[in-house]
Amino acid sequence: MDRKSLVALGCAFLVLIVGTALAVHFASPERDLLTPRHLHNTIFEPPPPNPGVGQVLSTVWSDLKGAPGAGFRHTMLPTQAGALWIALIVALVVAFDYSRPLSLRNAVFLALMAIGFLLFNIMRFFDLLTDPTYFWVMDYVYRAIMAINLFLVSIALWRVRRGAADAWRPNLPVRALVMLTVVLFSLDVFIGMVTPPDDAGFYTNLGAQRLRERGRMPYGDPLLTNSAGAGYGPVLYLAHLPFQFLLNPEPLNRGDYSRADLGAGAQYHLPPLLASQLATVTFHLLGVVALVALGRRLAGPQVAWGLAALYCGSAYVMGVGGPREMIGGITFISHIAPAAVSLVAFAALSYSRPLTTGLLLVASAATVFYPVLFFPAWLGHYWDRRPSALRFLAGVAIAAVLIGGPVLALSQAIEGRSLLSTVVRETVGHHQGTDTYGLSTYGFWGQRDDIRAFFREPFVKGEFTTSPMFLMTIGFAAATFFVARKTTPQQLALITGALAIVAQLSKIHGTGVYVNWFYPFFLIGLFAYGRRTEENNQ
Repeated sequence: MDRKSLVALGCAFLVLIVGTALAVHFASPERDLLTPRHLHNTIFEPPPPNPGVGQVLSTVWSDLKGAPGAGFRHTMLPTQAGALWIALIVALVVAFDYSRPLSLRNAVFLALMAIGFLLFNIMRFFDLLTDPTYFWVMDYVYRAIMAINLFLVSIALWRVRRGAADAWRPNLPVRALVMLTVVLFSLDVFIGMVTPPDDAGFYTNLGAQRLRERGRMPYGDPLLTNSAGAGYGPVLYLAHLPFQFLLNPEPLNRGDYSRADLGAGAQYHLPPLLASQLATVTFHLLGVVALVALGRRLAGPQVAWGLAALYCGSAYVMGVGGPREMIGGITFISHIAPAAVSLVAFAALSYSRPLTTGLLLVASAATVFYPVLFFPAWLGHYWDRRPSALRFLAGVAIAAVLIGGPVLALSQAIEGRSLLSTVVRETVGHHQGTDTYGLSTYGFWGQRDDIRAFFREPFVKGEFTTSPMFLMTIGFAAATFFVARKTTPQQLALITGALAIVAQLSKIHGTGVYVNWFYPFFLIGLFAYGRRTEENNQ
């Protein structure tokens, strides 16, 4: 850095410091008073007797396992503000292009970061939904989230039409990126293991326990039907089973519980929360491994570990949204698992394994169902290579039979509905139905009277799948078949990220907050360009 740049930087810092001091000064015109306490000296008592090393270790270990230890562990967690600052610092250190600060790549990446700051403390609005002023503050926040998401969709499609991007290299060498990824991944796991799982983890854990007790999926379960306990994909329930067996070999409840039993005073034991935490961090590990494999395949090891560091260090993994509970992150299996399995499927695609890609794409859609929207684009990517397209379709068909068949066989039809209609109603319908989350005002669409009402309300009363916004989502997904033809994996990653954005923008409850669904695909589409040279291996 030359002398003029240093002088300019010094002046900027000086202005910042003086400006901050003046702002604080004029914001607090009142002066505090001196009290006798300010002049008191501290008095120290003599030390207590030494209980011995054995007793010290025993007491400390006991405290760490109990309530004092839980409090100590929580004090080590980053707050949501800490997660945002960590994410921003990692982004600036690893990915920001200082040689071209006004580049489009920088602008898009900063837009990805900006969503996190809009999500800061957004859960607070849950307590203010009846406050006229702050309800509309929330609405403006969601409008801004919607605007940034639509900007990202537009840029993704434009980049696909524009062609391949310039090569990219992280600002750090490989070994530093590996160490940074290990530290950030460890922090993610620590957050996930110390913090109780949020609603998705709680309910998928509960649904998995019912699967153990009944030998049947929770769809149509007399205890869980029409609740979030039956609202998720079968893979999420199955993923909990190994950990539940490990932690609780013998189920504590009988299998024939119903809501009437609970209303009559019967007791039902919940599954161990640790099972859900272990399942979620396992999915996260799969996603990070897949991202590293993708980066190595497309651009070399330096880029691979740069992608992993950016992903592990993002606020969308660590968590942001509120001081007590988050809006997304490692505590939400519904945010982590579908992204992870989708990344594994995309890694198979990048390694030219179309049959495996088809199998894994269906598996990802069986976690949370939005990855089903990826099918037209991924088929379009293969279409001009017919043998690969046929193998991809074969993989999809095989997985659909292997997963869908047992799910239908092990589900229980709701009165008046078929088995398939029951599964759809319990899952996608629960999250979008006009009698459940479809009534939520916490989002961009819910119960608004402007043009949003037209896009939200279904043409057929009670059937959310006939709403204009849902039909537009399906239409957009179908159109990507043509956009994705003859694309590179990086371009397909951008299309996939755009599809994940459109999927979560059609959600009435919490519109646009499922950033982790698309964030890793934008990382691939933006940064996975490079040459696997000897320099990258240093």
